[in-house]
Amino acid sequence: MFRSGLLRLPIKIMLFLRMIPWRGWMGRPRALWLFSPLFASFAFIICSASPAGAAAGPRDQALAYIGQGTDAYRMGDLAEAARRWGEAIPLCRLAGDTAIETDALARRGQALGLMGRPRAAEADLRQALAQAEKLGDSAWLAAISGALGNIYFQAHGFAAARPLLEQSLSLARAAHRETIIAASANNLGNVTLASGDAAGAGRYYDISIGAASAAGDTALQATALTNKARVLLRQGQETAVLDNLETALRLQMAQPASADAGYAIVAIGRLALQAPAHSDSDRRQAIADAAFRRADTLAMQLRDWRIASLAEGYAAEMRAEQGRRAEAAALAMQAVFHAQQAGATDLLYRWEWLQGRMERAAGHQAAAIRLYRRAVNHLQEIRQDIPVDYTDGRSSFREIMGPLYLGLADMLLRAAAEPGSHAEQAKLLSEARGTVELLKTAEIRDYFKDQCLVPLEASAGAPSRADRAQRTATLYPIIFPDRIELLAAVGNQQQRVAVPIAEARVTEKAHELRRGLETLGTREFIGLSQQMYDWLIRPVLPFLRTYDVNTLVVVPDGPLRSIPFAALHDGHEFLVAEYSVATELGLTLMDPKPLGRQPVSALLSGLSVPTQGYPGLPFVTKELSVLQTMARNSTVLENQAFRVQRIETALKAQPYSVVHIASHAQFSSDPAKTFILTYDGRLTLGELEDSVKGRRWDGNPLELLTLSACQTAVGDDRAALGLAGVAIKAGARSAVASLWFINDEAASRIVTQFYQELQKPGVSKAQALQQAQLALMQDRRFRHPGYWAPFLVIGNWL
Repeated sequence: MFRSGLLRLPIKIMLFLRMIPWRGWMGRPRALWLFSPLFASFAFIICSASPAGAAAGPRDQALAYIGQGTDAYRMGDLAEAARRWGEAIPLCRLAGDTAIETDALARRGQALGLMGRPRAAEADLRQALAQAEKLGDSAWLAAISGALGNIYFQAHGFAAARPLLEQSLSLARAAHRETIIAASANNLGNVTLASGDAAGAGRYYDISIGAASAAGDTALQATALTNKARVLLRQGQETAVLDNLETALRLQMAQPASADAGYAIVAIGRLALQAPAHSDSDRRQAIADAAFRRADTLAMQLRDWRIASLAEGYAAEMRAEQGRRAEAAALAMQAVFHAQQAGATDLLYRWEWLQGRMERAAGHQAAAIRLYRRAVNHLQEIRQDIPVDYTDGRSSFREIMGPLYLGLADMLLRAAAEPGSHAEQAKLLSEARGTVELLKTAEIRDYFKDQCLVPLEASAGAPSRADRAQRTATLYPIIFPDRIELLAAVGNQQQRVAVPIAEARVTEKAHELRRGLETLGTREFIGLSQQMYDWLIRPVLPFLRTYDVNTLVVVPDGPLRSIPFAALHDGHEFLVAEYSVATELGLTLMDPKPLGRQPVSALLSGLSVPTQGYPGLPFVTKELSVLQTMARNSTVLENQAFRVQRIETALKAQPYSVVHIASHAQFSSDPAKTFILTYDGRLTLGELEDSVKGRRWDGNPLELLTLSACQTAVGDDRAALGLAGVAIKAGARSAVASLWFINDEAASRIVTQFYQELQKPGVSKAQALQQAQLALMQDRRFRHPGYWAPFLVIGNWL
């Protein structure tokens, strides 16, 4: 039986694996990095103590446990290693031996990190570091600093990792510890490469290779050679990549049997397959095949079913790439079996997805759907434990895992188009939308880097509350590479329309329309607006009119987030003339509920004067004055009173139902750079959330957050995601905000009219905004949609 292995992959922190996208078989991205454990190759204590259970003092018992833990670690049993080292710690304290306690803490900390428990690992390593500083041993300090730096790096805390790894390298050089020099330099190379500096990373890897060679640590030398090959691959030096990998493989094959060796060897094989096929196809495949076979032998020798699963799964992918589908299918089945034996949910979804792709390629759609469903279910089990990277405003989860969700949704939609019962078709449509909904929920959590954002408790296939609202339709566009799928629903009635427009063209036209709408004084946007109407609205228009719809709740996808649907044009009038329009991030992220008609308590704030290089908003004073007459129970913070501390204090002191902010707000693809301008600084969404957190659970949630001078960049779809997510992050049921900054007078009139309309009985937030926009359009000065269209009702539109 052929098997291979890759890397032990506890999901929260990956031992040797970091997700860096590359295009694998059938378009799936994949990547890995090799790390150097500092305690695996540097022993603090030479254990020659009594075996556990023999008559011995606490110190001897502690040493025995440390030795047993080290043996378990070498065999890849991290849980047993951590348990044994943990048992040693109280015995060390009983014996009063700080040195051995430091050793045990450091070892357990590294094991906990590799097991995916970063907080516990950090606590152990920080305590070990503090004790090592008191003991004053530079070699200990070097190793522990390096281990703690690795914990931060694996958790994607690159800024915190670098100084610790630099300290480790400096101390190791002072102590002439070549092995620690090699490990720290290798890991500094990883940090540097993560920062985009391939040349700098290569220099660190060269230092590591030299130090490991001087120390006679061939395993560590092979690790650094493999990582150097990654740099060479980025630099297009394909022959040198294969040379490095062949040397690394030879060195790793000479190592004693261990889990670390097995994972490292398969990492070599996987990197060989990343080399361009045209470089030397036979050679790259020979390296990969030899690596997988050797790792397979180690996996069987160690009886490590996780390694076996990794081995068979990646071997299956290689066979699939070679067109050897029968072998690939058999290996994938074995990979699934051993993942089940190992209890490795993180591997189950990978190999079920692989099986699904192969079945789909063979035209077996029913089997493919079953396998994709299993893969999605298993991925959902571990979703919150997957670390996410952000590159150019895009999350690694969307890039890497998105094709799984969208692939399942694609097949479900195609199946729904086949002849069958109406009930079965409706079920498939609901499941398709629910599958995409899972991805949208993950995406908003990724944007805010907050896995604790809680969506509504709703099953994936159940009709949303939006679907059940009277005279309300949901429009759920899903963008696939070759088409847009439009899912419209009113109550239990659904319609699906496929529009054959390529994703690239949709993106191009959406961005052009956004630029045209922002360009005041021209009508160049009209053609683009009509084109988008024909793609997104006209195909479902008969369905909407059949059910006498007056409110359209849109759940935009990708580039559609950056355009206001209200400004789409049918050739005679704008969409806002026929429908009130609301925007949702996802149908399970908000709970539609009408705004109570009891007296409103409002925090009214804003800037009419210039500050921090931003112009003043002269109409703000009048705007706040008018709003104050509508909300008698109100607090006003204007200009010098509009300070970060004053806002936070006010929000914590009183449960306002409405928070109105008339100030500049910037939304970026990086949520850390998203802010609301105050007189003395910038209020972040995190600070806003901290000020109102707990409100959603105490019966006094923030009902409405209004931001009247927002700005998101053209083409920055993730910035629009942040704008749409502001209500969720701030703990508000809904938000009214603008996609771009507009004329101060126009903004003031829109929001003032909005609040006036909202006071009328039976008027929803979406309808109030619609009437405010229509009213502004009557003024010839503000007829252009660039003035009124950017305002959106986001979240609860009722």
